[in-house]
Amino acid sequence: MEANVETTTGGSGELDPGLDRGAGNDVPSHDRSGTSTAIRRLGERIWNVEKVLAAPVIGPWRHIQARRRAVAARPVPPKPSTHSILQSWGEVPVAADEAALDPLRRAFGASIVETRRSVDAVIECRHLGDAVELIVEGCTYLLDENAVVEQILPWLTHRTLTAEPGWPHLHAATVLTQDGAVLVTGPSGSGKSTFGLALDRFGGIVNDEVVAVTGHRVIASPRPVSMRRPGLLSLRSLHPPTATVPVDATPLLFVVLDRVDEDDEQQRVIEITPLRPAQSVMACLENSFDVTTDPTGCLFAFASFANHVPALAIRYGDSREAAAALMEATAPAPVGGEPLRVPPSLPGPHPHRPADVVSVVVAEEAVLYRLTDRSIAHLNPSATQVWRNLDGTKRPEETDLGLIEDLTKLGFVAGEA
Repeated sequence: MEANVETTTGGSGELDPGLDRGAGNDVPSHDRSGTSTAIRRLGERIWNVEKVLAAPVIGPWRHIQARRRAVAARPVPPKPSTHSILQSWGEVPVAADEAALDPLRRAFGASIVETRRSVDAVIECRHLGDAVELIVEGCTYLLDENAVVEQILPWLTHRTLTAEPGWPHLHAATVLTQDGAVLVTGPSGSGKSTFGLALDRFGGIVNDEVVAVTGHRVIASPRPVSMRRPGLLSLRSLHPPTATVPVDATPLLFVVLDRVDEDDEQQRVIEITPLRPAQSVMACLENSFDVTTDPTGCLFAFASFANHVPALAIRYGDSREAAAALMEATAPAPVGGEPLRVPPSLPGPHPHRPADVVSVVVAEEAVLYRLTDRSIAHLNPSATQVWRNLDGTKRPEETDLGLIEDLTKLGFVAGEA
């Protein structure tokens, strides 16, 4: 029986500080013979990837050769240029002593520019024994060397993304194939970069880090920092940074990764499962950079995205085998339509939807986000009907009390049953 409610606390929004395990120097060949059934069978209503932009130094890219692609009938309105925003991030001024600067150099490579004018530095750090004192725009942090990298990566990414207010962003990789674009996301360690390299033999890597969701399109941005690790060196040699790269509007497939542990006996397993729109929204929220700062905007943007973009979940062990299987998979047809916003209820003596919960319905299933603790819930259709009927004026049916009790414990329902 399908669960009434699935929950998770706190969307990750967390950056993986390097390439996922397994990339190494094993770079796949550029075999263009593969065909993408998953992308060709998209249905009539599709989203677009349009004018993907790159900037020198910032991240690994390759020039996308012009070739015939399906173009959505829906017109795409003009948007601001991401290139001008990202171009200024070719250098990150840093003031530091040698001992403190070393881990930053290892992490960011050429993106780090040393300066002794600490008053003008974006980042300042000093070595204090086994720790590093990190000063970011006047705020001081005492960190170990590993934490320096872990703290700076999200911060730099946030700095880059805030230049595009109102555009929810995903921690995702994008690969352009002959039949469309594949947007790949998943938690840190799920293999986005490695999987992107494996998909590259069917097309070309567009980006490896950040995607903005806006209007009826997504915009892929380059990595805001340069990582010096063996796997990434392979990626950079294969896809060196370039100038602005225009990409025609093209169909999009959303893929959520679930990587099997290396010591698992089923390490080579490949399971491809269609995702319902609500599941797609959950995946977006859990891999968004902006959900904590703009949960309402993110929820509704991702809900519209999920209604129009087919999505698949892949549980896999070997990236190459999984990428080949994806190219032959059949994607579900998009449901289309617009998501339904469910407002809070007026307070009453009986159970009601509280003001600190934002919710939306996609394909008859609700996704709930609680502002106070950043928890997320996904309701099946029957539970969604119960949720929508909570207005605080009447006592729920006996058959609904179990669900109401569960939602109340999780903080999604207020009032007495």
